[in-house]
Amino acid sequence: MTSKISFFPEVREMLHRRHWPLALCLLTLSLYFGLGVFFSVSSVQNQYADIPIEGSTLLASKVAAASDILGGGSPVAFFVCILAVVLSMQGFAWLHNRREIDFFESQPVSRSKRFAAVYVSSVLIFVLSYAIALLIGLLAALGMQSLTTELLLEALYTFLRCFILYLGMFSVAALAMMLTGNIIIALLANGFLLAYEFFMRLLLTGYSAALFPLVAGEDAFSYPKLSPICWYIVGTDKYPGTTVGSYKGTLRFIELKKWIAAAAPADIKGFLLAIAVTILAFCAYRVRKNESAGTAVVFRPVRIAVKIMTAVLISLAAALLTIEILGGTRTKTFAAAILMMALAVVVISGIMEIIYTYNFKAAFRHIPEMAAGILISLGIFGFYAMDPAGINRYVPELSELQSVAMYPRYNLTSDRMDADGLSSQKESDWFADRMQLPDPEAALELARTGMQYTMDHNYVRSNVYDVNGYNMQIVYTLKNGKRVSRVFSLPGDVNTSLMDRIVGSREYQNAMYQLSEDEMSFHPGDAWTVSLSYQSNTSDYKDIRLDREALARLREAYLKDLEMYNFTFAHDHYVDGQIHLEYQDSEYNEEENFNEQHSASLYLDVYPEYENTVAVLKELGVYSKNTPELSEIAYAQVVSYSKEGDQELKELGISEALAADDIDLNPVNGVEKQNTQTENQTSGDEKHSQGITNQDEPYADQSSGGIGAADINEDKIGLDGSDLDMNADQGSINIKITDLSEIQKLLERAVSEDYDGRYHTGDQFVSASLYVTTREQAAHANAGDAAGTYAYRIVK
Repeated sequence: MTSKISFFPEVREMLHRRHWPLALCLLTLSLYFGLGVFFSVSSVQNQYADIPIEGSTLLASKVAAASDILGGGSPVAFFVCILAVVLSMQGFAWLHNRREIDFFESQPVSRSKRFAAVYVSSVLIFVLSYAIALLIGLLAALGMQSLTTELLLEALYTFLRCFILYLGMFSVAALAMMLTGNIIIALLANGFLLAYEFFMRLLLTGYSAALFPLVAGEDAFSYPKLSPICWYIVGTDKYPGTTVGSYKGTLRFIELKKWIAAAAPADIKGFLLAIAVTILAFCAYRVRKNESAGTAVVFRPVRIAVKIMTAVLISLAAALLTIEILGGTRTKTFAAAILMMALAVVVISGIMEIIYTYNFKAAFRHIPEMAAGILISLGIFGFYAMDPAGINRYVPELSELQSVAMYPRYNLTSDRMDADGLSSQKESDWFADRMQLPDPEAALELARTGMQYTMDHNYVRSNVYDVNGYNMQIVYTLKNGKRVSRVFSLPGDVNTSLMDRIVGSREYQNAMYQLSEDEMSFHPGDAWTVSLSYQSNTSDYKDIRLDREALARLREAYLKDLEMYNFTFAHDHYVDGQIHLEYQDSEYNEEENFNEQHSASLYLDVYPEYENTVAVLKELGVYSKNTPELSEIAYAQVVSYSKEGDQELKELGISEALAADDIDLNPVNGVEKQNTQTENQTSGDEKHSQGITNQDEPYADQSSGGIGAADINEDKIGLDGSDLDMNADQGSINIKITDLSEIQKLLERAVSEDYDGRYHTGDQFVSASLYVTTREQAAHANAGDAAGTYAYRIVK
């Protein structure tokens, strides 16, 4: 039948039929904006009712509260999504009712006009409702003195973003209505269309983490491209938020402009997605047959695709869960995962067929579709399990590479800074921009070595960092502009020549210690103040304020000392202490306490061989040695929990003391050895009297009194040489030493537990720990006060 009714009367007629959706939309948004602004701003007024506060600060707080409801960070998108689904399904609900289909199809209106009428009327309902409700919210903000020009502009742009989100959500729901013949199935289909890509990407990220352990986690997941919600979230993630310390408590014009520029690409993509889905829904409506009402899924190809996609998703999830639970060797784990995957495809395919046909007997009717689901699942699983594309161990050709950065993945205690303070860049990008290594061949060769070593020692679902070695990350910047990161562990016997070419380069050092000319760390702006403290075992953490001249001298001295620094040096030497530079924005605390503190920290390792740096620290009056003066020491303790504890203690050079049959319980210069058995042999009070150090809390007894000769329980010692072989599972070996010459021997190869460097391996140290107590600390302990102790690792 040809159309004899013009378009706009059809839209007007459709609006007359949709009074309750209009009322629902207007009421929901009006309550949200009106009451939301009222309660949000009122809470701020009540909070400061009895507190003296400057008018500008109160205004800023009120505007920020109003922005939480009206602005870019508001939760209004939640209501927009719900209203879009409701309006779409209500507008096309007649497609699922055969009587209403007969009524609408009997009218002289083409399908194109009817689709457009529903679409346009739904858009008008939303736009009018949002505009009226937003006006109510803005008037409420104005009446409560919390509206500014910036907030008005922010609210209007949020309106535009919500309109784009509404179009996308409405279109997806409309497509779900066209593909189904039942409102319940349509709701499920809507959720499927919105969430499938997200969950599939999330699942594949899990596979990447489990089977591609070398792929850096920050590069693994990306937002779905086929969901309007995700594009809205991408734009919202760019929102800088409202800070009371900023101009008038809301986004300044410059911040608003930056946000719009950052969010606009995502919003444009979201709008284009909405148009594409609308066209798809319209095409489905054009070919949809009227007798499809009441059918679960209208189109047979869609039915097959949805069944296979659902079966694949759940089967892959079942296989990944099996991998997570079992772990271990690849052969057994993969066999169990494949079995679970096939079983899941069969079960899910059967359930889906029952839903389609409302017939339990139809569960196993379409065997080829089940087979297709199993094959697709096996293909995806095999892609990650076998890695035919070489993604996990990816190393680009030298000709493809523009630059490369490589750095250790631990002991990165410093904040990453840029000219404005703390950098917002992700770690890999920050290093890639600053560390462009001059010897990419060495970096690529180390990457190949590390990846091979890591995979040879890596079990399914184990972490790269569980592999013993030097944990590293490499970032490739390719000539096409793409950046790719990989993580791996280098073996302890890594090629030192290759490592020296990396670690000894000035590009590596400048990035690791932020020493470049253009870095904020040593060339801060006038707004920043810099303080310095030196941290070692014996330092008192004295802070001093550094002027720019002293900061320049420190940088120059450190650069000179770094000339001796490379991998070999870092491996063979041990950090004595650390310089801590703290940067603070001078605007901090100049106004009210609401102002945001801007601060950053930089740590510089100091070795005893760094004579130039040590000289500057001494000039500044902050340097302290890592060990106390021998004359200040009261006693030391050596504690070991290893099965080879006796042998390791003998290797420390005090074996003659361990072999002694007679131990003086109150020595002046000697060695006491305590061999403690399991906890059920000694009460807690007895353990304290013997000075037994808890394995999990090595400092506990030291801080509560330490080990004093007069406190030793004579009945619990009485040891001879036959008692020296102790199993770590049975107890611990704890030796107290008061002989200063023996203590001196130990201190000569003792390094601080806190600063063990980035390029050391566990086999460089014995498993015993050394704790040194000064006379002052011992006096505090005997008086019952809290007393510390100095902790060291002992180099073999």
